[in-house]
Amino acid sequence: MINKTISYEQKYLIKEGGVDIFSIGQIIPTQANGYSITQSTETRMEEGVEFAVPIYTISEEERSILKIEPFDEYYTGQGSDKIGNIYILSDKFRTAENIGLKSTIEEFMAAYPDLKIWYSYVSDIYVIETPRLDKIQFLLDGNDFIKEGGPDFDNDMTILQPSEFKKGSKIKAIRIFGYAEDYF
Repeated sequence: MINKTISYEQKYLIKEGGVDIFSIGQIIPTQANGYSITQSTETRMEEGVEFAVPIYTISEEERSILKIEPFDEYYTGQGSDKIGNIYILSDKFRTAENIGLKSTIEEFMAAYPDLKIWYSYVSDIYVIETPRLDKIQFLLDGNDFIKEGGPDFDNDMTILQPSEFKKGSKIKAIRIFGYAEDYF
């Protein structure tokens, strides 16, 4: 007999392409066993342009644990029903190296010495990532960047050093993403 139950560790494992039953490029579920799914809309601004994004919030035991966005219709030509971004909202989710929300830069460096940290003025984000986890961004808090006024930048991806952040700076969000052209 095959055991079809998923272990706790597997259910909350952050891996390339998704977590648990939620995978980039798959149809956004309207219901899922053990989860409640609610839809809403968020207003965003990038480069001075305001736009609405459909959001699907995944909850477990009445706690929001994931936020899902479909692929951007700018790339697909129409509203998409496929998962384009997964944002992790719960520190239950961890990588195989035990990195998740609230992990520190120092813990990330120990787990992934091949890390890269960068800043994008386009969406005003600070990202720490590793090539070992393709298309997964761990977002840092801009308030932890030491230099007053933020980083100097001359392009949309400015490379930063761990030493430019306060000691003990923590991961505040995690984004798993895909490129629409890979799925359409």
